[in-house]
Amino acid sequence: MLPNRLPGGRRAQARPDGIFLALARLAAAPHDAVFIGDTLTDRTAAFEAGVAFAGAGWGYAGPDTLAAGGCRVVLTDPTQIGPGLLALTPARRVPHQVSTPTR
Repeated sequence: MLPNRLPGGRRAQARPDGIFLALARLAAAPHDAVFIGDTLTDRTAAFEAGVAFAGAGWGYAGPDTLAAGGCRVVLTDPTQIGPGLLALTPARRVPHQVSTPTR
């Protein structure tokens, strides 16, 4: 994950390189992947890599910032990470939602 600001106050640039590397190592196509990140920079990197994105609302930016920044899905708890996220891939897109953990 990249911070929004680098030392010296420079803005971090969205870099999909790590996503492309993970896709290559997993022999996965972008349309079959979901990237989970906690900043809007992560969202931009996912978009540039062509993968679906889910916001990690417990992370750096927080759920409100992620939702306000256009994240279609914002998870509120790490336990929500699992096979159900594949519904976010292009063939199985879901409407905008901010989810809450089930207990």
